[in-house]
Amino acid sequence: MKTAHSGAARARRQGGKMALRPVLIALMLLLAPSLAAHAADEVRVLIDVSGSMKRTDPNNLRAPALRLLVGLLPADSRAGVWTFGQYVNNTVPEGAVDRAWRAQAQRAAGAIHSRGLFTDIGAALDRATRDWQEPDPDTRRSIILLSDGMVDVSKEPGANDRARRRLLKQTLPALQRAGINVHTIALSTEADAALLERLATGTGASFEQTDSAERLQRLFLRLFERAVARDSLPLDDNRFTVDDSISELTLLAFRDPAGEPVRLLPPGGVEYSHQQHPPHVRWHRENGYELVTVDKPAAGEWRLLAQLDPDNRVMIVTDLQLQTSELPNNLLAGEKLPLKASLTEDGKIIDRQEFLEVIALRVEQHGEDGTPPRQWRLSDNGLGHDRRAGDGVFELQLDESLSQGAHRLSVLVDGRTFQRQKNHTVRVYASPLSVERDALPGGEGWRLDLRRAVDWVDAESLRIGANLRLPEGGAEQLDARRQGPEHWQLEVRGLMPGLSYPLTLEVAGRTEDGREFRVQLDTIELRGPAAQDTPAEPPAEPTPDEPHTEENTPEAPDDEGGINWLFVGAVVVVGNLALFGIIGIIVHMLRQRRMAMPSVGEDEEAPEAPSDDGSKD
Repeated sequence: MKTAHSGAARARRQGGKMALRPVLIALMLLLAPSLAAHAADEVRVLIDVSGSMKRTDPNNLRAPALRLLVGLLPADSRAGVWTFGQYVNNTVPEGAVDRAWRAQAQRAAGAIHSRGLFTDIGAALDRATRDWQEPDPDTRRSIILLSDGMVDVSKEPGANDRARRRLLKQTLPALQRAGINVHTIALSTEADAALLERLATGTGASFEQTDSAERLQRLFLRLFERAVARDSLPLDDNRFTVDDSISELTLLAFRDPAGEPVRLLPPGGVEYSHQQHPPHVRWHRENGYELVTVDKPAAGEWRLLAQLDPDNRVMIVTDLQLQTSELPNNLLAGEKLPLKASLTEDGKIIDRQEFLEVIALRVEQHGEDGTPPRQWRLSDNGLGHDRRAGDGVFELQLDESLSQGAHRLSVLVDGRTFQRQKNHTVRVYASPLSVERDALPGGEGWRLDLRRAVDWVDAESLRIGANLRLPEGGAEQLDARRQGPEHWQLEVRGLMPGLSYPLTLEVAGRTEDGREFRVQLDTIELRGPAAQDTPAEPPAEPTPDEPHTEENTPEAPDDEGGINWLFVGAVVVVGNLALFGIIGIIVHMLRQRRMAMPSVGEDEEAPEAPSDDGSKD
């Protein structure tokens, strides 16, 4: 066994064991997200106004969805709006989000139409990013693109295919180089979902698809939360607590268009409504939601008098902020998600022990299946995944709970006199590799064919190793050999018959938008050839003294009772003494008989020799 494994392993490793494990450990330390200073947010919205929207959005629900986004954008952000069909129009120039900009954007939302002749997605992206050619580390750049169709630029044969290829081969790499996240929404089952998802995942952004315009407002909320970092307050049974540090709050409440209007009850006990509210309250009502902004809200418990809805939000402006590490929008199956959180005041992490002792941080994970959320506590005690105790940075790592699908992660802070919350949705995709295995000819082992399974993973960056656990203990480190741009092979030989060999694949690389990752795939169980497949040794030829018969084959002694070697030795000794005694008696009798008999002539017949027992005939 040892010889077979060591020889095969040396051939497979090509000159030495793979040093992937220490590299991955070092990579993991580099990948841990940091709590960098908050980057300025720039958001650009691109809305399809092609003629097909008459069918997919007959009630023009793109307009209230845009107004929702405009109302949620914070004052310290910048934004712009473009519409596209055959032509691209910058209906709201990019600028600081202030009252004048909001008013212009609200008017532009009312002008959204469905009269465009074509759907030139590439031209819209080129125009909207004309001044975003180089990356800016101090700015988080995001595009929210909504379309219901495919690339459609001309009726000339082949023109649309060429435009689509250019979009993937030229525009997408340019977006990646500039560090732009392109969040996309496909508003139809007829849309080119593959293209829109490719634009999103290829830039580290999110993709959503719906065939109902009624969902646009909620989808815009999701993408807004991924594009813009805003503090919010937790809503518990439609109640929330305002503290003295909050200078403004924005309340989003979804409702049934035919349902009761939303009301708001502040600590003073006098209800606010759309019809009646004080001057420091701005109230916007749409079919499907109401948006309320309150300047200098009173401290204490507030109540939202409306139907419960998981998408209701209370967003705030405050100097006491919840700062979280930058989380990816997309993960690979098996990837770990480190998370950091801290409270900051005027941009500085609060590490006063008397403050840290009274706050508690936790993460709630909500899956798509509607099951109760899972909860974890973040710690700042220097244990587990927390690197340093008492530094004001609370840490946690999520891994096995992140199954394939979408997960909404809410980071919540309870500081007794104040509360904070931040939401982020992450989508977990499949494993980065597909794995097919085939037995080698003659049962010599196994061949594993590995191919890239996720197109937003950079195939050239992938490093694939394997850990093969041996039945007698220990392990072999194996290398996968590249067979093509997106194809690798791994051969495992020299396996002992009938034994099990667990194989674990380890993959490290980066996504196309430059994010490093490492994953460990599910263990694959390899087995040596079946025992009956091994040629049996021919049976030994029977000796003349020991005829080979099945009936006379003695059974092996029973080991349970043991063997009494003293008794066996005594039997052998006594048997030999008896045999020698019988031989001696026979020899003595023959000598006595010869001495008593007369001599005979040569012509006389000699008497017969006695039998073995001394009797005569």
